[in-house]
Amino acid sequence: MIQKVFDNIYKIEVPMRDGALNCLNAYLILGERNLLIDTGFDRDETYKTITGALCELGTSMEDTDIFLTHMHPDHAELAGRLAGKNTRVYIGAEDAKLLNDREKTFNVRRQNPSSKGFPPGVAVDYERIHALRSPFSRSASCTYTEVNDGDMLEYGGYKLRCIDCAGHSPGQTCLYIEDIKLLFCGDHILFDITPNVSSWDDEVNPLKDYTENLKKLKAYDIEIILPAHRGVTCSAHERIDQILAHHNERLDELMEVLRKNGASSPYDIASALTWNTFCTWDDMPTFQKYSAVGEVIAHLAFLLDSGLIDKSVEGGVDLYSLAS
Repeated sequence: MIQKVFDNIYKIEVPMRDGALNCLNAYLILGERNLLIDTGFDRDETYKTITGALCELGTSMEDTDIFLTHMHPDHAELAGRLAGKNTRVYIGAEDAKLLNDREKTFNVRRQNPSSKGFPPGVAVDYERIHALRSPFSRSASCTYTEVNDGDMLEYGGYKLRCIDCAGHSPGQTCLYIEDIKLLFCGDHILFDITPNVSSWDDEVNPLKDYTENLKKLKAYDIEIILPAHRGVTCSAHERIDQILAHHNERLDELMEVLRKNGASSPYDIASALTWNTFCTWDDMPTFQKYSAVGEVIAHLAFLLDSGLIDKSVEGGVDLYSLAS
């Protein structure tokens, strides 16, 4: 489905069929040269949706550049297949580095899952899932044009400011059109779900980056906000406050689990937290368990950095406890 959202700006609903999200909101800015914001998974259905929408709007990829808000496959994977000979594919510099080292980037969850407390059976099942599909397998030749905070792009008569919004991914970048107070926010702000902020390494602190960049956006006057998934239920600033409150509550809940259970692995902590799902932890699909543990590790890194918890290693397993 194509929806006009402003002069020369259109939303294209791109099917996903993965997880809790039914579609990606891609956006097209029409002009002498067009800009497609996000692309979707590399699937025939997705490819036909994008190219069909361009045809319906009287254009094609020959006249279109691509801006990827971040490197996750549901946003960026199709870019290599869509890009024409003259297509520029913009992406935040940190995410470009990750996509240029795809094998390492998408294998990180497979590295020593026992250290995170995963039972062997869950880890084996994840290996089975991973073997079914290799992300970006048809995008090896894609060349990325890196953008950084403050860079300006011009398409469709609009000036678009690149805003570094690292957190959900290391290089997630939003686009802001000051003249009409419009923000393309990617996955940095979502409305009826909370963006996943995860890590497999507690020596980095993506949650700190994410929350600081949420606060940074409050300095912008935003009247129109265009998220990459689902719809809009309140103002941008109101939603920012809700998400910040959610993460504060999550940190408190995690601390309470450690207070109650003592030293625990990321997997055991995740199993003791509440999750907005329709099933119990034991019945949760393996991929979702891995995502949940990644989110827990990001929150643990935030608490470690704040000096509120300690970390130890026993029998090769990472254990976390309240600071002594």
